[in-house]
Amino acid sequence: MSSQIAQRIFGSMLAVAAVAGAMPVSGQTVTTPGAAPPVSIVNPYPNTNGYNPYGGYGGRRRNRNRNANNNANNGTTNNANNGTNTNRTNRTTRTPPEPPVKFVPGGDINPAPAVGDASRVYVGTGRRAVYALNRATGKRLWTFQPKGDVTASPAVGPDGTVYITSYDHAVYALNGATGAKKWQFVTRDLLSSTPALGANGLIYIGGYDHSVYALDTSGLKKWEFKTGSAVASPAVGPDGTVYVGADKVYALDGTTGKPKWAFSNNFVGNDAPLLDSRSSTLYVGAHDGTIYSLNARTGAKNWQFATPGIIESAPALGPGGMLYVGADKLYALDAKTGRALWTLDQGDDDWSAPALGPDGTLYVGCSNGTIYAVNPTTGKVSWTFPTQDDLASAPAVGPDGNVFLASAGAGRVYALNHRSGGVFWQFQTPAQVTPAATTR
Repeated sequence: MSSQIAQRIFGSMLAVAAVAGAMPVSGQTVTTPGAAPPVSIVNPYPNTNGYNPYGGYGGRRRNRNRNANNNANNGTTNNANNGTNTNRTNRTTRTPPEPPVKFVPGGDINPAPAVGDASRVYVGTGRRAVYALNRATGKRLWTFQPKGDVTASPAVGPDGTVYITSYDHAVYALNGATGAKKWQFVTRDLLSSTPALGANGLIYIGGYDHSVYALDTSGLKKWEFKTGSAVASPAVGPDGTVYVGADKVYALDGTTGKPKWAFSNNFVGNDAPLLDSRSSTLYVGAHDGTIYSLNARTGAKNWQFATPGIIESAPALGPGGMLYVGADKLYALDAKTGRALWTLDQGDDDWSAPALGPDGTLYVGCSNGTIYAVNPTTGKVSWTFPTQDDLASAPAVGPDGNVFLASAGAGRVYALNHRSGGVFWQFQTPAQVTPAATTR
């Protein structure tokens, strides 16, 4: 299973390299034609166990050969001064719409689905495609083809615009109703983070090129902040502060990109930090298997809790001040103290990022191919749904409480009844997407 993950991750990089010569210059906002034909790829790193140090898609851990005794890390709060504010007028061009597509069954999905308005669910795949599905029926509404894999969840703006990042180095803004491309912004390296949307209208992106980008809704860069490593998915606070994990955890002014504070302690984290704005607390997981609680205003450490695994996904905060963390087990912690309250263990397996339903039920995927509905107070399992496949992404919960999840290797999207785990529908993604003469 780990070699399969490795093929998806490193094979995607080869696919990007194959088309890199035709990519626009970084820093430009441009529009380009549809995707290149599929590329035959081979994993050049068969002994990596599929480990992706900068995944950023809220999935399961890729390598858990870790020292369980990582309790003695001492966090420090540092002043950071390497922010840059660059206002550039980038050129925008328009091109014809992309060609229609035909499907070959069997694909793979790494990121969690994103629930849009009352009628649509969006999902990206490791086969250079993004799909919009009817939320009630699972019917495919449209397909968009970037030139690289999509390994992070889409983000949906208040106007319905869908924002995605891709291994082809680009951020895309898509019309949520039609899939038409509004614009794209090209960075200097792979992108595998979910965009974060600020109340000020800016879109924040973390990149493999060690940068945090702020873009406006037309795709123009407002500022760029340079870190010391690849950047995970950002999170935005109600006051506009942008929080990201990289070589450190950074708090940035959302308008200017100037750093407020930085916390240094064995990062990189792979997913967005979790902000509790009521208590001004930031929760973030790190590759040393530790979850940290930080003061969101100052960056000072409140507490830390070590697991034997690698924490690559965001935690979830539930009712009653309980924090849920997916690692080698599912952990429930006291959010104020970091004390363990209960764990859910299914043997030598890894757990996705948890998701909470409107009624408080906790939903979490496991690498054994099963999604669990869990009582958030006791840890008791209410129901399970076996997919017979690797669950590499977090579940997504709709406003009606129903659950959407994606299985990695088989490339299926499921819609489940939140009360019973029964299947409403499932959608099979294609193994590859190629130009076709038929209409969508």
